[in-house]
Amino acid sequence: MKLARLRSLIVLSIIVLCFQLTFAGTTGKIMGVITDSENKEAIPGSRVIIDGTTMGANVSPVDGSYVILNVPPGTYILVGSCIGYNKLTVTNVLIQADVTTEQDFELVSEAIHVGDMEIIGIRPDIDKFEVSTVERISKEEIAAIPAINIEGIIKAQTGFVSQGGALHVRGSRAGELAFVDDGLPDL
Repeated sequence: MKLARLRSLIVLSIIVLCFQLTFAGTTGKIMGVITDSENKEAIPGSRVIIDGTTMGANVSPVDGSYVILNVPPGTYILVGSCIGYNKLTVTNVLIQADVTTEQDFELVSEAIHVGDMEIIGIRPDIDKFEVSTVERISKEEIAAIPAINIEGIIKAQTGFVSQGGALHVRGSRAGELAFVDDGLPDL
């Protein structure tokens, strides 16, 4: 009787052990807080990544905490970063199955220096807000035209004809035209 009872106990122990192993975790978790090294306040907009993988986490803007779930067991390199701060790399972070590894970051503020920049505005070939034909002349083009007044500059443009002292544009008459020079009507 004792032998049968012992066998039943051994079988039951093996079943319970196998049952526990099937529900045992195979990944770990990393959590921590990212703060400013000077004032110890949370840094919103920062992130932590596991170097060499696609795993990482954005930091909570409220308390600076982060959590990276489902990390396979092993040794990793963590990188904490945020714009305006130096990156902080932590090596040899050991992750174990069913264990939460805590790793906090204190980032050091960094002045961002951007070199001199030059932005050159270029007029687009087509202006979608113009509903009629517009001809623009640059000051360099005006300087190259041999004329003494604005009428001489206008006569040198395509589509303008001078007949009998009057200026005509593409068949229109003088009373039908308006000339604007730097936003001011030219009479």
